Amino acid sequence: MRKPAGEARLYFIRPLEPIQVETPPVSDDWLHEIKYDGYRIQVILDGAGARAFSRHGHDWSQRYWPIVAAAEKLPAKAFILDGEMIAPEPDGRPNFHRMHSRMVWNAEQLAFVAFDILHLDGQDLRSLPLMERKAKLWNLIKPAKGIIQYGDHVEGNGAAFFEAVEQMALEGMVSKRRERPYRSGKCRRLQASGHRTRAWEACCGDHGARWPICRHRVHNAAQRPQGTAFGSVSRRPARQSPRSGCRAPLPMLSSGLSQASRAG
Repeated sequence: MRKPAGEARLYFIRPLEPIQVETPPVSDDWLHEIKYDGYRIQVILDGAGARAFSRHGHDWSQRYWPIVAAAEKLPAKAFILDGEMIAPEPDGRPNFHRMHSRMVWNAEQLAFVAFDILHLDGQDLRSLPLMERKAKLWNLIKPAKGIIQYGDHVEGNGAAFFEAVEQMALEGMVSKRRERPYRSGKCRRLQASGHRTRAWEACCGDHGARWPICRHRVHNAAQRPQGTAFGSVSRRPARQSPRSGCRAPLPMLSSGLSQASRAG
């Protein structure tokens, strides 16, 4: 697809990255997402077509060609999506060890889980509250049952959500403040105490303002990750494989975590 004359291109935006904190937030002004085990990706669509970039801004469009093709079919002229690329198993759980082989041989068996939107049809959305951005994201990609999926969330009750993540043997969770804007950049990392959990908080913002995003990882005694819950850091959900017809039920994982956290 060629760029129409006079139409500006959209460019990669440095993603928001987290630092480490000690405990999951518990107040109701936080929302919590599954941390999926994969690669952070930014999908950009403009008048010249869709592209996919790594977290460092490298063009990986050829590696992720099925997602690029699917992005061009979404009902918008231009957007920037922040999310995670994963290799889902049939039950929706990401398998990081399959990422490389699928990138090389079976890219159609990958899935892109979008959890934020930074631009939509000429409007920079980064200054909007997170919940407004997520609403716009859902409206763009719904019903999100194919190779592009939606990173769902649970509001409040962070401790119970964290316990649910651990019970389901996922990698961790990412927590974000509902009303915060999107701020690019990486902040200092703080090592958490203890051997079972680690958490990250992003504090990058204008004029040094703190914008928290935290990620928690569950470890066993051998210090190896057992599972995840995600947000704006790394690794994705499940999707429909165009060739195999095997859908990884990301909504099933999100629903299970939601019910478990509310029960807690």
